[in-house]
Amino acid sequence: MNDNPTSATHPTPRPPKRSALRIVAIFFLLLLLAGAALYRSVTTGGLIARQTPSALEVFVADRLVNLSIPKEAKARKNPLDSSSAIIDAGREVYQKNCEVCHGFDGRGKTAAGGGVYPPPVDLSRATLAQR
Repeated sequence: MNDNPTSATHPTPRPPKRSALRIVAIFFLLLLLAGAALYRSVTTGGLIARQTPSALEVFVADRLVNLSIPKEAKARKNPLDSSSAIIDAGREVYQKNCEVCHGFDGRGKTAAGGGVYPPPVDLSRATLAQR
């Protein structure tokens, strides 16, 4: 008797060529579909920065920003007193540097603010009170 395991009576199993060919064909088909989806996303505005983010993206971004602020920083109080001189100085700085984009009321609904991306943050009292 022949003790050689590679003898003709015990051939080593090989995957059939058809199944290997099918796997390769399916892989390339999936790759082609993924490429087509990526192409469609890019050409229809998927990577345009001026596009308004989805509600989910805004929700996640807000939560990530809130998570990134340490509790100690959230608990800190303004070191400046609320004297009229300090308030007047702050108003002057806002009018000089911020009002062009954020507007008089802070909502960012201005001609200059409408043409920039990202749009100016809403600095109105109501929005700031929610934060």
